[in-house]
Amino acid sequence: MRKILFLSALLISGLTVAQTDQTDRLIIEKGTWNVTGSVSLRSDAIDFEGNSFSNSSDFNSFSFNPSAGYALNNNFIVGLGLGYVRGSNEDDNTDSGGSITEFESETTTYSIFPYARKFFSVSPNFAFFLQGEARYSDVSNESDRTFDGTTTNSNSDGESWFFGIRPGVTYFVSKRFALEANLGTLGYTTSNTEANNSGGGTTESDRNQFAFELNASNLFFGLSYYF
Repeated sequence: MRKILFLSALLISGLTVAQTDQTDRLIIEKGTWNVTGSVSLRSDAIDFEGNSFSNSSDFNSFSFNPSAGYALNNNFIVGLGLGYVRGSNEDDNTDSGGSITEFESETTTYSIFPYARKFFSVSPNFAFFLQGEARYSDVSNESDRTFDGTTTNSNSDGESWFFGIRPGVTYFVSKRFALEANLGTLGYTTSNTEANNSGGGTTESDRNQFAFELNASNLFFGLSYYF
């Protein structure tokens, strides 16, 4: 809800300025450099008590996504970004017979993505943008499952490619600094994952997906510096 309200405020501010002055527009001049960074932390804890079982789960994640770009032409930037995400999950279940199942997992993702971004000015400090992107990600996961004192573990390694477009908005709070929001995706993702478990078994899976997503859960904020 806060993300929706913040984005609405940016839109209203930009459109209000646009209505008062139709001649001035935001121009990111050719030769401009910019650096952008976004950091996010997330922590969820859930406890459930039912007639037949109880559950306790904790999820934590951290992500950092820096990037740098250069304006080849007015309002057109090309750049390169990096991504790091680390998440952990703990889940405990107790059934009516007293059996306890414990699950722990950690996932780490590294990404690299060249991109091109075109700005569509609305006012002197506000613009929409479309970002074309090709993103490569390397994902590793380790997990342990314990049932009544017996533990099994597994690990997996995978890689994926994303090709698509990300829409967003940029709002300059000063001459150099801008707040940016990236909302949703339109693109194609292909991935391959290999998993191994303690019993010696190995599985391999492939996934291909084309998706269009535009909702508040995909709204990401960053701070950008232009110079």
